[in-house]
Amino acid sequence: MIKAFITEGDLSVDDLIKLILKPSHREGCGAIVTYVGYVKAVVDGERVEEVVFEVKDEFEDFLNRVAEEVAGKYGLHDVIVAHKEGALKPGETVMYVVVSAVTRDQAFRGAREIVDRIKSQAPMRKVERREGGTYLVGEGGERRRIDG
Repeated sequence: MIKAFITEGDLSVDDLIKLILKPSHREGCGAIVTYVGYVKAVVDGERVEEVVFEVKDEFEDFLNRVAEEVAGKYGLHDVIVAHKEGALKPGETVMYVVVSAVTRDQAFRGAREIVDRIKSQAPMRKVERREGGTYLVGEGGERRRIDG
């Protein structure tokens, strides 16, 4: 199963793992890796008020394409990717990635590539509002102030 989607609410990591555990262990898989990304409370010594994720129309197709490509590259059996959009506060979850594979090396490498590609290539705009200003967050996490 390869499934990627945009979500608004929080998801249960336990439920995501249960969704892929039974089918993948029957196929000889022995590893599930999960990643949960969330909004940081402090960046560069400043309090973060919120981060806004403005996704483009093709965002969900992009998530599915990345999940399928990386699954093929590393031999992942199952992949679930969920990403939120809109304004999120510090401590709120942003992205979930859950993968299963025969080996832990495949699972870790695949999960990392999915996260890295989403963070660097996704068709979205990420705006970080801090106590000291507003920043556009680019590829690699570099921040450019956009409010004067």
